[in-house]
Amino acid sequence: MDALSSVLIEYRFRPRIVGAEHVFRLASATLEWEFGNQRRSIPYRDVAFLRLSYRPANMTMRRFLAEIRPRNGSKLSIVSVSAQGLFNFEDRGASYSSFISELGRRIDAAQPGFPVSTGMPRWRWWPATVFAVATLVALIYVAAQALLMRDSSLVVVMLAFGLLFTWQVGMMLQRNRPRICEARSIPRDILP
Repeated sequence: MDALSSVLIEYRFRPRIVGAEHVFRLASATLEWEFGNQRRSIPYRDVAFLRLSYRPANMTMRRFLAEIRPRNGSKLSIVSVSAQGLFNFEDRGASYSSFISELGRRIDAAQPGFPVSTGMPRWRWWPATVFAVATLVALIYVAAQALLMRDSSLVVVMLAFGLLFTWQVGMMLQRNRPRICEARSIPRDILP
Protein backbone atom coordinates (compact mmCIF):
# COMPACT_ATOMS: atom_id res chain seq x y z
CA MET A 1 0.00 0.00 0.00
CA ASP A 2 1.16 3.55 -0.66
CA ALA A 3 1.76 6.33 1.88
CA LEU A 4 -1.80 7.65 1.52
CA SER A 5 -3.19 4.26 2.58
CA SER A 6 -1.48 4.57 5.95
CA VAL A 7 -3.50 7.72 6.75
CA LEU A 8 -6.45 7.11 9.10
CA ILE A 9 -9.69 8.46 7.60
CA GLU A 10 -12.84 8.70 9.71
CA TYR A 11 -16.56 9.08 8.95
CA ARG A 12 -19.27 9.60 11.59
CA PHE A 13 -23.05 9.65 11.45
CA ARG A 14 -26.01 9.16 13.76
CA PRO A 15 -28.60 6.82 12.18
CA ARG A 16 -31.33 7.84 14.67
CA ILE A 17 -31.75 10.71 17.09
CA VAL A 18 -31.65 8.24 19.98
CA GLY A 19 -28.62 6.00 20.24
CA ALA A 20 -24.92 6.04 19.69
CA GLU A 21 -23.11 7.70 16.85
CA HIS A 22 -21.62 5.25 14.32
CA VAL A 23 -17.93 5.81 13.64
CA PHE A 24 -16.07 4.18 10.75
CA ARG A 25 -12.30 4.42 10.25
CA LEU A 26 -10.10 3.41 7.36
CA ALA A 27 -6.88 2.14 8.90
CA SER A 28 -3.93 0.94 6.82
CA ALA A 29 -5.16 -2.65 6.42
CA THR A 30 -8.62 -2.69 8.04
CA LEU A 31 -12.02 -1.06 8.11
CA GLU A 32 -12.78 -0.32 11.76
CA TRP A 33 -16.14 0.62 13.24
CA GLU A 34 -17.53 1.65 16.57
CA PHE A 35 -21.17 1.64 17.72
CA GLY A 36 -21.38 2.77 21.34
CA ASN A 37 -19.22 0.37 23.34
CA GLN A 38 -18.85 -2.09 20.47
CA ARG A 39 -15.60 -1.89 18.47
CA ARG A 40 -14.71 -4.17 15.60
CA SER A 41 -12.63 -4.30 12.45
CA ILE A 42 -12.37 -6.24 9.23
CA PRO A 43 -9.36 -6.54 6.92
CA TYR A 44 -10.06 -5.09 3.45
CA ARG A 45 -9.21 -8.53 2.01
CA ASP A 46 -12.18 -9.99 3.96
CA VAL A 47 -14.85 -7.70 2.49
CA ALA A 48 -17.11 -10.01 0.49
CA PHE A 49 -19.72 -7.57 -0.85
CA LEU A 50 -20.22 -3.82 -1.27
CA ARG A 51 -23.42 -2.23 -2.58
CA LEU A 52 -23.86 1.51 -3.07
CA SER A 53 -27.31 2.99 -3.61
CA TYR A 54 -29.38 6.17 -3.54
CA ARG A 55 -32.02 5.83 -0.83
CA PRO A 56 -34.10 8.95 -0.24
CA ALA A 57 -35.87 8.57 3.10
CA ASN A 58 -36.31 10.12 6.52
CA MET A 59 -37.45 13.48 5.20
CA THR A 60 -34.37 13.93 3.02
CA MET A 61 -33.85 13.48 -0.72
CA ARG A 62 -30.04 13.50 -0.33
CA ARG A 63 -29.55 10.11 1.35
CA PHE A 64 -27.09 7.56 0.01
CA LEU A 65 -26.32 4.13 1.46
CA ALA A 66 -23.31 1.82 1.47
CA GLU A 67 -23.90 -1.80 2.52
CA ILE A 68 -20.82 -3.82 3.39
CA ARG A 69 -20.83 -7.56 4.02
CA PRO A 70 -17.73 -9.19 5.49
CA ARG A 71 -16.98 -12.83 4.70
CA ASN A 72 -17.78 -13.68 8.34
CA GLY A 73 -20.15 -11.31 10.08
CA SER A 74 -23.24 -9.23 9.69
CA LYS A 75 -23.98 -6.43 7.24
CA LEU A 76 -22.70 -2.92 7.97
CA SER A 77 -24.57 0.15 6.73
CA ILE A 78 -23.12 3.62 6.22
CA VAL A 79 -25.46 6.49 5.29
CA SER A 80 -24.72 9.97 3.98
CA VAL A 81 -26.96 11.82 6.45
CA SER A 82 -26.88 12.12 10.22
CA ALA A 83 -29.96 12.52 12.43
CA GLN A 84 -29.95 15.83 14.31
CA GLY A 85 -33.59 15.90 15.39
CA LEU A 86 -36.95 14.33 14.65
CA PHE A 87 -37.23 16.00 11.22
CA ASN A 88 -33.71 17.37 10.90
CA PHE A 89 -30.93 15.52 9.08
CA GLU A 90 -27.46 16.85 8.42
CA ASP A 91 -26.23 16.18 4.90
CA ARG A 92 -22.71 14.75 5.16
CA GLY A 93 -22.45 14.05 1.46
CA ALA A 94 -18.98 15.46 0.86
CA SER A 95 -17.30 13.52 3.66
CA TYR A 96 -19.35 10.39 2.81
CA SER A 97 -18.21 10.54 -0.84
CA SER A 98 -14.57 10.94 0.16
CA PHE A 99 -14.81 8.10 2.68
CA ILE A 100 -16.56 5.66 0.31
CA SER A 101 -14.21 6.47 -2.58
CA GLU A 102 -11.18 5.84 -0.39
CA LEU A 103 -12.77 2.66 0.99
CA GLY A 104 -13.18 1.47 -2.61
CA ARG A 105 -9.53 2.22 -3.38
CA ARG A 106 -8.34 0.34 -0.28
CA ILE A 107 -10.54 -2.68 -0.97
CA ASP A 108 -9.29 -2.72 -4.57
CA ALA A 109 -5.66 -2.58 -3.35
CA ALA A 110 -6.33 -5.64 -1.16
CA GLN A 111 -8.54 -7.42 -3.74
CA PRO A 112 -7.69 -6.16 -7.27
CA GLY A 113 -10.76 -5.91 -9.51
CA PHE A 114 -13.19 -6.16 -6.56
CA PRO A 115 -16.76 -5.81 -7.97
CA VAL A 116 -19.08 -3.25 -6.41
CA SER A 117 -22.84 -3.53 -6.92
CA THR A 118 -24.54 -0.21 -7.42
CA GLY A 119 -28.22 0.64 -7.27
CA MET A 120 -31.02 -1.74 -6.42
CA PRO A 121 -30.87 -5.49 -6.99
CA ARG A 122 -32.47 -6.32 -10.37
CA TRP A 123 -35.32 -8.21 -8.70
CA ARG A 124 -36.37 -4.93 -7.00
CA TRP A 125 -35.48 -2.44 -9.73
CA TRP A 126 -37.55 -3.98 -12.53
CA PRO A 127 -40.83 -4.18 -10.56
CA ALA A 128 -40.25 -0.63 -9.26
CA THR A 129 -39.74 0.58 -12.84
CA VAL A 130 -42.87 -1.21 -14.11
CA PHE A 131 -44.89 0.23 -11.20
CA ALA A 132 -43.56 3.75 -11.86
CA VAL A 133 -44.43 3.57 -15.57
CA ALA A 134 -47.92 2.20 -14.79
CA THR A 135 -48.49 5.00 -12.27
CA LEU A 136 -47.38 7.62 -14.79
CA VAL A 137 -49.69 6.16 -17.45
CA ALA A 138 -52.58 6.28 -14.95
CA LEU A 139 -51.82 9.93 -14.15
CA ILE A 140 -51.80 10.78 -17.86
CA TYR A 141 -55.09 8.93 -18.35
CA VAL A 142 -56.77 10.81 -15.47
CA ALA A 143 -55.40 14.13 -16.79
CA ALA A 144 -56.72 13.32 -20.28
CA GLN A 145 -60.16 12.43 -18.89
CA ALA A 146 -60.20 15.67 -16.89
CA LEU A 147 -59.27 17.57 -20.05
CA LEU A 148 -62.15 15.94 -21.95
CA MET A 149 -64.53 16.92 -19.11
CA ARG A 150 -63.07 20.45 -19.16
CA ASP A 151 -62.05 20.21 -15.48
CA SER A 152 -59.04 22.50 -15.63
CA SER A 153 -58.30 22.34 -11.89
CA LEU A 154 -57.98 18.53 -12.00
CA VAL A 155 -55.79 18.78 -15.11
CA VAL A 156 -53.45 21.21 -13.30
CA VAL A 157 -53.31 18.97 -10.20
CA MET A 158 -52.58 15.84 -12.28
CA LEU A 159 -49.90 17.61 -14.32
CA ALA A 160 -48.24 19.03 -11.19
CA PHE A 161 -48.33 15.66 -9.44
CA GLY A 162 -47.10 13.92 -12.61
CA LEU A 163 -44.13 16.28 -12.92
CA LEU A 164 -43.20 15.87 -9.24
CA PHE A 165 -43.60 12.10 -9.47
CA THR A 166 -41.52 11.89 -12.65
CA TRP A 167 -38.75 14.03 -11.17
CA GLN A 168 -38.48 12.20 -7.83
CA VAL A 169 -39.14 8.60 -8.88
CA GLY A 170 -37.25 9.05 -12.16
CA MET A 171 -34.17 10.29 -10.31
CA MET A 172 -34.36 7.36 -7.87
CA LEU A 173 -34.72 4.78 -10.66
CA GLN A 174 -31.99 6.36 -12.78
CA ARG A 175 -29.44 6.47 -9.95
CA ASN A 176 -30.39 3.01 -8.69
CA ARG A 177 -30.21 1.12 -11.96
CA PRO A 178 -28.40 -2.17 -11.31
CA ARG A 179 -24.73 -2.05 -12.33
CA ILE A 180 -21.42 -3.62 -11.42
CA CYS A 181 -18.29 -1.49 -11.29
CA GLU A 182 -14.81 -1.87 -9.90
CA ALA A 183 -14.11 -0.58 -6.40
CA ARG A 184 -11.48 1.84 -7.66
CA SER A 185 -13.88 3.51 -10.13
CA ILE A 186 -17.22 4.12 -8.43
CA PRO A 187 -19.74 5.97 -10.67
CA ARG A 188 -20.26 9.59 -9.61
CA ASP A 189 -24.09 9.38 -9.75
CA ILE A 190 -24.23 6.85 -6.90
CA LEU A 191 -22.41 9.24 -4.55
CA PRO A 192 -23.71 12.58 -3.23
